[in-house]
Amino acid sequence: MLVASDNSNFHNMNAQIDVETQRWSGWIPFAQGHPTRIVLDYNSDGRLTLFSYLGKDGELWCMSQMAYGSTEWELDWTKLAPSDIRRFAVVRDPTPPAAAFA
Repeated sequence: MLVASDNSNFHNMNAQIDVETQRWSGWIPFAQGHPTRIVLDYNSDGRLTLFSYLGKDGELWCMSQMAYGSTEWELDWTKLAPSDIRRFAVVRDPTPPAAAFA
């Protein structure tokens, strides 16, 4: 899965449909946000979570897939920190659930 922000501050996703033929879904807008730094990683339940950092205010937000492997995302952002965050890092869980990758 690729996630990127366009010039209109829409976050778009492109999911790989078939590894062998290198087929992709094409860019699909799924959320709008502010000009931010974004980081994508999987959650402990296998869903992808997008973290969005609004640097000028120091706010940190996240949004997750509705289900593992889904092209649908939560309807709204969840605010993780209201302000004063200067740096953040996303660390991958070294033991993701086996069912998510079976």
